[in-house]
Amino acid sequence: MSEPEELIRLVNEYTAVRVRVDRRGASARLVVSSDRTGDEVTLDATALEAIASLDAAKIGLLVGAFSETGDATDALEAE
Repeated sequence: MSEPEELIRLVNEYTAVRVRVDRRGASARLVVSSDRTGDEVTLDATALEAIASLDAAKIGLLVGAFSETGDATDALEAE
């Protein structure tokens, strides 16, 4: 089996993330990993569609919660 292929590395003044495609399962998934923390998440098409449905305000809540605590879970639970 082949390893996930890196598509892109996004960098700003605060962090850097890598996006890879993992084709090892039944369907392709995106793997997003943080260079800073080492955290990683694998997202299938359903998860990506759910993210795409969020408006800018909800994304802002997630980013704001993460920036303050290093974990956006509280922002998700508050909704």
